[in-house]
Amino acid sequence: MMATIETAPRLPNAAELKAAWTALADVEEQLLEPTMRSVFEALNYSGEQQITFEQIGRLAAWADDVQAIAGSIVYRAANVKEAAVRDLPSIADEGRNPNAPRFTG
Repeated sequence: MMATIETAPRLPNAAELKAAWTALADVEEQLLEPTMRSVFEALNYSGEQQITFEQIGRLAAWADDVQAIAGSIVYRAANVKEAAVRDLPSIADEGRNPNAPRFTG
């Protein structure tokens, strides 16, 4: 049997993690906050408004979709944290290059 060279998987670096976090924060700031603000402005507006049940249904469906995506993100983040805290320390080796090829076979 011929030996093969296997390269260890690479974990995201600090810049990649920061970029992912920034993207999530941007979604909240650019998409969620304006929608929340418009809903609360409508609730607090004392003048006459033309709000339809279609608009209300659309907002409720949109919120359901956002909650589903957010729930998936929270679930996956919890899995990453659990693996990082519980499982990765057992294979951590401060002095070894994790990207160095390993021979298997």
